[in-house]
Amino acid sequence: MKRIFIAISVLSAVVMLMGCTQKVPTPEKIVDKRERVQRMITRVYPDKTVQDVLWAADRVFRLADDNYVISPSPDGLRAERNWKKKEALLTSDFSRATSFGSDTWMVTPKPLPQGGVKVTAMHSMQAAFVSGCLLLPYPNRSDVTLCPEMPNLTTTSATYDLFFARLDYLLGKRKDWITCKKAQKLFTNGESSLFYENLDPFCTDANDHTPDSLAVQRGGKEILP
Repeated sequence: MKRIFIAISVLSAVVMLMGCTQKVPTPEKIVDKRERVQRMITRVYPDKTVQDVLWAADRVFRLADDNYVISPSPDGLRAERNWKKKEALLTSDFSRATSFGSDTWMVTPKPLPQGGVKVTAMHSMQAAFVSGCLLLPYPNRSDVTLCPEMPNLTTTSATYDLFFARLDYLLGKRKDWITCKKAQKLFTNGESSLFYENLDPFCTDANDHTPDSLAVQRGGKEILP
């Protein structure tokens, strides 16, 4: 029994050291990542105005979930919502925990000198897990534990792919509206969001309305409250 405890303790120490030891990225990798993220979060609409984009972006969030609170920002608009979900833990008994979190979007449309608009959309999430910490060497402890995560910019493409697909539709650039079910196949290869690029900001604890269901006119006058 003592040997088992020692082995588990050593394993815990190794896991902690692995988590603390990070490779320093090269300047080339830093630049590559920055450029990749920039491509992910920006689009150009040569024949649209800032007002067109703000109208469409507002509708994207209102359709996604009734809990999104949309407000003006100095450079565009801000959309925020709170959510919660149940999920299995990576423990031997696969118990379930409740996670709470918030999504924050900043959408910034900037007019281009030659005409049109460059749109930047940035998403960040903050989350906390109740009874959801994997605590070695006692992963199955039953007391309630809160494990918060720092808000970070989302750098996986699926989230932005879905945002811009819906923005394209409302701006008359796309013929089909992408629901969460369709997005799971198109942007995540149909895989579970637990291990792959996820669609949580639009599809977790969300209403996922369609434009037809709320009678939104594409490119028309404001209808939604």
